[in-house]
Amino acid sequence: MVNAIYWFLTVELVGLIIFPFLFLLLPNIKDRGYSSAKVIGLLIFSWFMWISGSVKLLPSTSFTLWIVLTCFGVLALLVVKKNWSDIRRFLRLEGHALIFSELIFLLVYFFWVYYKFHDPFINTTEQPMDFAFFNASLRSNFFPPTDPWLSGHSIPYYYFGYLIMANLAELTAISPSIAYNLALSMVGALSATAIFGLSYNLIRLHGCTAGRAVLFSFLGPLVLIFIGNMETLFEIINFRGLGSESFWGWVGIKNLEPLDNSWWGPVDPMWWWRATRVIDTLSVYGSSLDYTITEFPFFSLILGDLHPHVMSLPFILSFCLISLNTFIDPNKMVSGWTVSNKSLIFFTALVLGGLPFINIWDIVPFLLFWTVLVCIKAYYEGSLVQCRTYRFPNVEVVKYILAVIFLSFFMYIPYYLSLDSQASGIVPTGD
Repeated sequence: MVNAIYWFLTVELVGLIIFPFLFLLLPNIKDRGYSSAKVIGLLIFSWFMWISGSVKLLPSTSFTLWIVLTCFGVLALLVVKKNWSDIRRFLRLEGHALIFSELIFLLVYFFWVYYKFHDPFINTTEQPMDFAFFNASLRSNFFPPTDPWLSGHSIPYYYFGYLIMANLAELTAISPSIAYNLALSMVGALSATAIFGLSYNLIRLHGCTAGRAVLFSFLGPLVLIFIGNMETLFEIINFRGLGSESFWGWVGIKNLEPLDNSWWGPVDPMWWWRATRVIDTLSVYGSSLDYTITEFPFFSLILGDLHPHVMSLPFILSFCLISLNTFIDPNKMVSGWTVSNKSLIFFTALVLGGLPFINIWDIVPFLLFWTVLVCIKAYYEGSLVQCRTYRFPNVEVVKYILAVIFLSFFMYIPYYLSLDSQASGIVPTGD
């Protein structure tokens, strides 16, 4: 439990250090990015250590990590001192939302810590692979990390999520096996806090009072982290012996067969696995024809695979919050807008560029999401130019989009130069 508390306090420290910068960068949203401060703080801090280690400037050791974090802290204090009157006014108006945000982080984090205390093993499914990448990132002073399977080669994978967790393990000096489980618990808590903040800001945007916004925002963490699909309901109906054979055939969940017993729980010890395999096409003999995987956060956190698609959850939610700040910016994207928003461009590119480094499959949907959002903003504020019968984004909008895309690639270029993927393109699938 001491390790869990130490880990918790370290994440809190990172969030408090980065928040003064978010306060200046995200002026259009009600909580000024506080709900995502821990997530973004971890990303920015780890990016700095990664880029320093990639160019062999600073080794990633416990000493250098604390020195760099201290420097960030000093800069944060200077920002607080300069903007204290505005920050104090903000705390007075929105302090309740910040308190509830912290409460959610605390409760969800220790919920999953309690669960992992009873299931700490790292020996099934793909946990050994995740643990190997985590340890490789932890033991590497410079980057990319050494491949744990192929001596003399670097990891040919998107390893930034593992590196972020490894930096926390090195900061706290917690053993890797414990840190692995604490990282899983933290991912759930960070995701819950991020979705709470995103929900809160969206609800407040529509004119709801602060109290009601907080109340309804609790649904975000509940739905995202603790509620999956309806398969469990079918399990309950099934093991109570309800439903005809034709009904269960229509439902089509593999191995969910009609039962006739009075037992109050599933008889199959692997029943919970079926919740992620509900989209399936069965042959006349009952065999799977596609067996689509449909994981959801609650399942992933119970399973315990520290996969990129799990670690990316709080980061993509935080990027959505950043995008919201841009979308509701009252300033029109006209001449001079790009120059006056240089810090925001750099910040947006840093977070956007981090998404594919954590989970490479996120780059296409969220790049499109952000680009479309910017274009919609330009459309509604009239930042378009007429060309014959069509209207297109003006030069300022195009400059902004291209600047963010270019920087999001350029700031992570050491990763792309060292990437060696088995993927070779996109082709149609056949039968």
